Amino acid sequence: MDVDKNKRFSFENTSGRVFSALFLISLGIVFLLNTSGVVSWSVWGGFALLFVKIWPVFLILVGLQIILGKSFLSHLFFSFVWFLIFAAGIFIGIVNYSQETPFTKELRSQFGWLINLDLSSQEGKTNSTFITKETEYNSQEVTINLKSGELAITDDEDIAGVQIESTFYNNYGEPKITEVVNNNIQKVDFEQYFQQGLLKLSANLNYNMEIGDTEKLLNMELNLTAGSATLEFEEKAVENLSLNMVAGSADLEFSNKSLPLLLDISLTAGSVKIELPDDTGLIVSNSSIAGSTTIFGEVLKANETKTFNKDSVKKVIININQTAGSLTVN
Repeated sequence: MDVDKNKRFSFENTSGRVFSALFLISLGIVFLLNTSGVVSWSVWGGFALLFVKIWPVFLILVGLQIILGKSFLSHLFFSFVWFLIFAAGIFIGIVNYSQETPFTKELRSQFGWLINLDLSSQEGKTNSTFITKETEYNSQEVTINLKSGELAITDDEDIAGVQIESTFYNNYGEPKITEVVNNNIQKVDFEQYFQQGLLKLSANLNYNMEIGDTEKLLNMELNLTAGSATLEFEEKAVENLSLNMVAGSADLEFSNKSLPLLLDISLTAGSVKIELPDDTGLIVSNSSIAGSTTIFGEVLKANETKTFNKDSVKKVIININQTAGSLTVN
């Protein structure tokens, strides 16, 4: 009996090591595809969205493990199931959420039918929404929640309020926009709407937002789960900008006129690039667990606070909370 127990213990240890190794190898491969540009970082945002939808499955599996006990077959079966869920989640994230590259384009053409990704039967629509200022206001607050797709944000001194043009599918990625004016502040909220479904939550979605009244201060909150966002302000007066990103990519560019007083960056994974005028002074606080942070060509260490161009009149405070990914300020 002792020999049988030792064999079972040895088998369980071996199977545990094998699946742990497979998990680490798979994770390393995906990160390598991310860092080499073959697969975009937005795959992790897609993985997070999928987890939010299927999290009750994990409770069911844990309950089954408790019922079936710790036999060798049970251990082997559930190790395989956990690894399979992770692998399927990564595959779905790459095929269904990652930005298009030659690799993902080929992958989608071969396997997209498995998750009903083909949207060719649906017609794309263009929606233009012009939000006018019905009452006077002194400043603006814009909140954006982008789950998927590509978003471009620019300023336009010739318009009032916010103008948004969107390309989406029927009941698929349509933006829901609300606007109110309270206490002399124009508040605009932008959020995407998707059909209910387990896996199908991505498509070729494009949004263009123009913000007017460039002389009025803007406070913006940009929440990016996956996809990509670009922001380029020439004239818009920005006070604070908060970027909360799970995955994907974000490119932010400011001029001397649009330079914000405060940038709050929260980065779980993905890539953030910030372009500032050459003579900009910075006070940077970096709270990082992993990833890379480069400020004006200098690598910033975790939990380090540093001042750049301290003699500059124009100064920006940047607070960084980074779990992984890369952040570059030029």
